[in-house]
Amino acid sequence: MPASKVAAVTVAFWVMKICATTLGETAGDLLSMTLGIGYAGASLVLLGIPARRRVLFLRSGAAISVIAMVALSAAQFFWQAAVCVSLLTLGLNFLFGIGNQLVQERAPDEIRGRVSAVAALSFVGVMPFSGFAVSVLEHWLGMRNALLV
Repeated sequence: MPASKVAAVTVAFWVMKICATTLGETAGDLLSMTLGIGYAGASLVLLGIPARRRVLFLRSGAAISVIAMVALSAAQFFWQAAVCVSLLTLGLNFLFGIGNQLVQERAPDEIRGRVSAVAALSFVGVMPFSGFAVSVLEHWLGMRNALLV
């Protein structure tokens, strides 16, 4: 492989890596893969949200996620479940993407990496435990009721 090709691949890798880190993988995947605009475009979309409106988008993401989960628990057909999962993805992407952005903006420069790691752990680190808890609830209450809890 020529040296220029290696350099181009390396640069592309690091651009995607930096964008995925700043957006959060879930937000990056939604915006880049689902909407087809790429990580750089997705970063620009989230960066384009004015600072004064970010909390509104964060709260909207939480509301969309809750509504989508409640609707998913009541879905009777595949198309309904697909719409609910799409809305859930959108809501979670607002939560993770903008939440990560807010943490990085507000953390002091000298500890930003550590603060970002703790914030990421608070989202990702709890997933195995919540997955176990939901499976226990599903066994006791049934799938639809466990989704509501």
